[in-house]
Amino acid sequence: MKWLYNESKWLWLGALITVTLFFIWYRQIFLVSDELYFNTYVEQLSVETIEMFIIRSKKYHWLSYTIAPIVILIRITYTAICFYTTLFFRNNKESSFSDCFNIALKGDTVFIFAMLTNIIYQLVVPAHSMNDLSVNPTTLLYYININSFPKYLLYPISLINLFEVLYWLLMGMLIKYRFNFSLSDSIYFIFTSYGTGLLLIIALITLIII
Repeated sequence: MKWLYNESKWLWLGALITVTLFFIWYRQIFLVSDELYFNTYVEQLSVETIEMFIIRSKKYHWLSYTIAPIVILIRITYTAICFYTTLFFRNNKESSFSDCFNIALKGDTVFIFAMLTNIIYQLVVPAHSMNDLSVNPTTLLYYININSFPKYLLYPISLINLFEVLYWLLMGMLIKYRFNFSLSDSIYFIFTSYGTGLLLIIALITLIII
């Protein structure tokens, strides 16, 4: 953990964004095809409408490259704020927002492997529709009948996945290294800080869906 924690935050952030953009590019070039659009919407839309939709989608591909770094920064900053706020109320004088940002940033590396796993899965099990591209065998959603659950429960259920567990574990190990907590105390700290923030997001998304 010492090596990981002490690596430059800005170089790590740059690498994180670069790899993410590469995976987005790879997905758009090699995984998304016109055939998938037709397979997905042929029973709902006319051929002309689907073709127009494909043209517009390709025209605005650049948006995903713009939005991805913003989403990464928001996700890391939000997690860091949750950590720092909790440490502030616990009167931990050794903490700084920079420490919390560093931990959240390094922990976010887990989601790079989540994207890689999804790409590997798509190569092994080729998608037949656009919906198949979101299939993730590491999440609980993969093993249940989603039609049996109301839509507002799907997002919370999707958070029950292998990489979310690894995310908590990696951040717990980094917190243990930085603040000399035990691993169990570190996980509890994440639960009371990031976990609380995550519950607020779940509540907000649930209200929007309902």
